[in-house]
Amino acid sequence: MNTANDARSQNPCLCFDLGGVLIRNAVFTGLPALLPAGQDLSVLRQRWLHSTVIRRFESGLCSADEFAQAFVQEWDLSISASEFLQEFYRWPEGFYEGVNETLQALRPHYQLACLSDSNSLHWQKFADLLSVFDPALSSHQLGIMKPDVAIFEAAAVRLQREPQQIWFFDDMEENVITARSAGWQAWQVQGWDGTRAQLAALGVLL
Repeated sequence: MNTANDARSQNPCLCFDLGGVLIRNAVFTGLPALLPAGQDLSVLRQRWLHSTVIRRFESGLCSADEFAQAFVQEWDLSISASEFLQEFYRWPEGFYEGVNETLQALRPHYQLACLSDSNSLHWQKFADLLSVFDPALSSHQLGIMKPDVAIFEAAAVRLQREPQQIWFFDDMEENVITARSAGWQAWQVQGWDGTRAQLAALGVLL
């Protein structure tokens, strides 16, 4: 009898967003540097989150080059599409310190998964890090973005779990609300410190 697999099936699936939860993302420091000074960060954040260009790219509906050209035009940047793409590629900086070690320690006891609004460029960049997840799910592969409830329904099928067996951690309130409406157990967290604290509060062995 494989006791590790037995424990993983009995314990909840731990499913994480990536940017702002497990991965340090410099988008809201890098983006303002490309724009005229003095723009309100909260306005930029909302504009980014609701950008049609970004949503097309992170739903897998256009190539990286098409995305860059459209983004430069939409945001009226003074750099070329190729220069922007180089900046965009650098913004996610990798796991916060301690994340990989903790995930590796949890892996024998829990099914670990991620569900992220992401794109082909960043997914390829972090391919080695994402190997810790079973499975790693991205909006650009599923063709749906959070907070659409359909992405949580599709993810539950891929995870081969009942919705109530999935514990989800995301930094965006609307994603947490939608996950709960799909039957998932979900918590809003900020960064690795917040995620780690929430896991500990839930009794997850760290």
